[in-house]
Amino acid sequence: MILDEINRLLAVAEKAIPDTLLPDQPPGKYTSGKPQMYAFEHEIWRSGDDIRLYLSQNKTCKLSEAQQNRIVKIAVNPFAKRGRQSFIMLLGYKKYQQFSGQIISQISDSDVEGHVVDTLLKMQALDYADIIEPFTRHEIAWIRNKAKKYIENYR
Repeated sequence: MILDEINRLLAVAEKAIPDTLLPDQPPGKYTSGKPQMYAFEHEIWRSGDDIRLYLSQNKTCKLSEAQQNRIVKIAVNPFAKRGRQSFIMLLGYKKYQQFSGQIISQISDSDVEGHVVDTLLKMQALDYADIIEPFTRHEIAWIRNKAKKYIENYR
């Protein structure tokens, strides 16, 4: 039943992703200079977070290989914009290290760069210190701190 609900949430997120990369929206009043999010970004993000909640409440539940691949496909799809942040974070476990190459490929995207660093740190993915090192000087403190922690642990 839980895996069926996860499949439903994956389908919701997949359906919400537009067919083209939309331009950023203008900054919003409460977005600290960042573009406002589209409604589809919220929907995708919410689906990923709902999956996280299901998995955290059902520790014995294991994602199938097909579900893992669907999560990765959403996580690396730039058309999903910031909605994919929650999908990147779903992979922040050592058991998903095989996806680290796909996750690191997203580090140059400012929509998800901090989530990439955090996820690689949680994955214990060892091979990316040279790529992550520049983020130790990032203007956003939480990203900078995650990058420093990664370098401290894995260089």
